[in-house]
This record gives sequence, structure tokens and C-alpha cells, in this order.
Amino acid sequence: MPRTFFAMIVASLLPFLTGCNNHLPSPQAHAKSYVFKTKTDFDPNFYTKTSDTIKAMTPVFAQFYDMGTKDRQAGVSRSEAEKKAAAMYHDEALNGLQKQETFVNQTITSPAGKRRVHIFITEASGAYLDGFDGR
Repeated sequence: MPRTFFAMIVASLLPFLTGCNNHLPSPQAHAKSYVFKTKTDFDPNFYTKTSDTIKAMTPVFAQFYDMGTKDRQAGVSRSEAEKKAAAMYHDEALNGLQKQETFVNQTITSPAGKRRVHIFITEASGAYLDGFDGR
């Protein structure tokens, strides 16, 4: 009786425990984090298609991840990789980012806001270091 009861408890908890172990690949995790941190749906007339935006941003962060992987294979030291990740925060990188929006078949390009740029660079450097570390 106690073994059967224990087995039933374990069997009923197993789906909950495996649901907590949903591990995303690093580029997708950084894209998801970026999208949710920069999501601005204040206007009820507009909304962000979150899943589509995550799919669109994943290749961007995959490039940074691949850069980290290539640097690791090239024999770059950990301190040099950290310096390269920190270099992403310099003013040249911050000023070079543009925001592009499309509305009624019209595309508008403007400088991205400082908050959005800072979040992007934080996630990009995180993806780079994840690639370097092989995560």
C-alpha cells in the first residue's frame, strides 16, 4: 500500500517537475528577455506580436552567440572576451543603433531610445558570453 501511494504521488508530480525544466537555447532566451523588457503596449490601438517578435530577434542574438563561440574556438582568453563584451557599451555602439517601425506599408527609421539600446546591448553581450562559455 505505501509503495503504491508513493508511486501515485511521484507519477502525479512528474508533469509539474518537468514543466519547470523548460530550457531555451541562449539566443532565444536573450531574444525573449529583450522583447519582454522593451514591450510597450500603452496604446490600446496597437499591440506587439510577442511570439513573432521573439522569432524575428532570435537570429540577431544568434549572431552574437556565434561570435562568442568562434572566439572561444580561436583561443581568445576569458578576460579578452569580457573586454569585448564590455566594449559593446561604448558610445559608438550606443549611437549606431536605429529603430525601424512599419505602419500601413510605411517604414520609419529613427534613433532607438537609450533604454531600449541599453537593454539590447546587455542581452547581446550576454549572448556573446554564453556562446563563449558554451551555454
